[in-house]
Parts: sequence; C-alpha cells; structure tokens
Amino acid sequence: MPEIRVWGRWKRQDWNEYWRLGRVLEASAELEGVLADLGVGDIDVCPWLDHPPRVSNFGREIEVFACGAPQAQATICEALTGLTHLGAIPSPASTETEFRERIAKHLLYQRQNFPPWDQKLPRFILSVDFDQGNGSRLKAAHPQEWRMVDHYVDGMHNDRRYVAAMMLEPTAKGQALLDELVTRFDYWRDGVGTHGRPPLDVILEYQSALSRYGVDCNTSFHDGLAEGWYPIDIEQDRDIERARELIATPLPDPLQHVLLDEEGKPAGRYATYFYFAALTDN
Repeated sequence: MPEIRVWGRWKRQDWNEYWRLGRVLEASAELEGVLADLGVGDIDVCPWLDHPPRVSNFGREIEVFACGAPQAQATICEALTGLTHLGAIPSPASTETEFRERIAKHLLYQRQNFPPWDQKLPRFILSVDFDQGNGSRLKAAHPQEWRMVDHYVDGMHNDRRYVAAMMLEPTAKGQALLDELVTRFDYWRDGVGTHGRPPLDVILEYQSALSRYGVDCNTSFHDGLAEGWYPIDIEQDRDIERARELIATPLPDPLQHVLLDEEGKPAGRYATYFYFAALTDN
C-alpha cells in the first residue's frame, strides 16, 4: 500500500495551512487508489515552501514529491487538486535527500493520520494534541486505537474541537457521571461567559458535580470547559488513579506508554500533556 506522508507546521503557527493539509489527510484513501493505479509508491506532501503560505497562491498551496517517479508528479498533483480543491504543484526537489533538507530547513514535522471517530456520545476520551507543538515528535504506540475527534461544542459559540484521541469505555461509575453531565448540564447556562470562557461560578458548579465521583478540574478547566466538552484532571498520579475508576478501558502505567518517542521507545514521564475529557452532545 502506498504511503502518503504529510508535512506541516504546528497548527498555531499557521491555522490556514493546518486545515489545508488536513484536507490531504482526509483524502488519503482516495489518493492511495490513484497512486496504486499509477504504480507509484510513497509520496510526500507539504505546504508550498517557496513563498509564505496564504489562503490562495494562484494555484500554489501544496507541493508534491514522488520519490523515483518524477514523471507522475503532475498527474498526482492534478488528482490532489480534484480531491482537495487545493492548488498542488510538483516539488522543486529532485532527490529524496534534497526534499528532506527542504522540509528540515522549514522546521516541518510529519502529521499523523487517524480515521475519523464514530461520534458516539456521551463518552470519555484521552487525547494528545500532536499538532500543537509539544507532542509533534511523538507517535501513538497503537495507532489503530486512536481516532480524530471532530466535535462541535457549546451551541451558542459553535466552537469546534479537533484532536487525536483514544476512545475510552466507562465503568458503571463513569457512566453515571456521563449521564449526569448529559442531563444536568444540557443547555448549561445558555453559553454564558466571555468569548466562550466560563465564569468562576460555572466552573465551581461543574467542579461540584465532579467531586461526587472522586475527580476534579483544578487544572483541566483551562482545557476548554464548555457545554459538550468537560475536561477532567489527569496530570498527577492521584488524578490518574481517580480517573481509572471511571474508565473500563485498560491504560498502561505510566500513562505515557501509550506513546512512542522518535526512537520507538515508550515516551518519558513528562513527554507531553494529556487531555482527559467527557464529551456529550450540545
């Protein structure tokens, strides 16, 4: 099966570029079929690097490098444009070494591609924002267990959360918490807050609900607390042990072993920041 490697900058460095490359990831299955028909193996896709990226660069938004098949690059670009509506052009690199030097010069990293989630709600997720910067050099130890969560929260502000995550099954205690979040916080304060940020009394109300299930949000409330997205502390060892009472899905100890570093070894204890959250419909 051909491999499609997508290279980009961290999402906060250029949101438009991040979403454009996301279209390439979403179209990877169709593109693999095109490559197979052409007899092409692996390809690399990255932003157009000769000029600063913009929403439109007169048909120059992404570039494609097909190692060992330069004659097919124009056809692949045409197919990519049709699938993503992005302006795709052949990379000016003529060898794999030259292409690698090119992406290294621009500090690009390889984006991970996970299938979309099933949107089953309510549920718990354990997520790592690999594209935020602090986790871009890490990989999922078992990528088949991960999905891309694309979830709209807080009906008033229509906020979108897009992050890689493991889907976690609840225990009976965890299901009780999910059920309470669905019923007690449905149309929660009608989106009250400034620019989507909940005021202190709303945070305390949510914290009070969590406390009955032995968990808290002392630090995690910063992680986008909103109707439909309920973060729960999992940073400290005591938080992890309390959270395990809500989760039936086995998790390793230490938790970082769900990730691998660049050498393929289990990630170190403080390698990244995890997000543990309960998701509901809003």
